[in-house]
Amino acid sequence: MSNEQLGTDISLVDMDFVVKADGDIDMVSGRECLAQDLKHMVLSDAGIQQYLKDEATEINKLDFQQAIVMLLETDPRVVPGTAACEVSTWERDNIQATASFQPIDDGNPMNLVLGYDLTGFTVEVLTGG
Repeated sequence: MSNEQLGTDISLVDMDFVVKADGDIDMVSGRECLAQDLKHMVLSDAGIQQYLKDEATEINKLDFQQAIVMLLETDPRVVPGTAACEVSTWERDNIQATASFQPIDDGNPMNLVLGYDLTGFTVEVLTGG
């Protein structure tokens, strides 16, 4: 599949436009665009944010994992049924999880590394091949 199916958008770092040396706004496309969009979706989702201060119960972990999966699969560029999430750490001030999904471009799966600690909530996207 082409980059066109995964989209093109303005490149953002810390929610600011990225300006190239020639003064033009930098753009992202394909898997990089999908990665940027999903990262911002997870970071801004109030439903995900609600879990960050919850107790480390098994039901909260399962609910969080399911919320991540459902959020990822709302994007039409993610193949339905391919998203998964696993919490590796859930402590009072530290949550770590990984999520994976298959983009519609039939390429390699993509992975998210989610983290929450006293400095905030972070999402890193590993785009694969």
